[in-house]
Amino acid sequence: MRLVYFSPVFARSYSQRPHFAVEALLQRGVESVLWVDPYPARLPQWQDLRWRRGMHDQGTSLDSRITVLDVPPLPVEPLPYGAWLCRRLFWRIAWRKLAAFAAEGRLFKE
Repeated sequence: MRLVYFSPVFARSYSQRPHFAVEALLQRGVESVLWVDPYPARLPQWQDLRWRRGMHDQGTSLDSRITVLDVPPLPVEPLPYGAWLCRRLFWRIAWRKLAAFAAEGRLFKE
């Protein structure tokens, strides 16, 4: 069985409940996991300018059966047509990758 996991936290952040849950599932028969990292779904705020990449990349080691899919969106979903724009630009490719992983256990090669 393959698992597509839409995570509320980044895969490389420090280990949290989602990490432990995925590890437990891998121990109980799931053969591979596609971990979909979260993306911003709100408009940016001034405090976001101080955002550092290191906050979400703590170097957490992942099981070799976990593949991480990062969907790089524009944080414009709340604006009119923002969600439509993100779907057209980013999620179309991501959905192809998700479908290929679910069907064949591999990521779609562009």
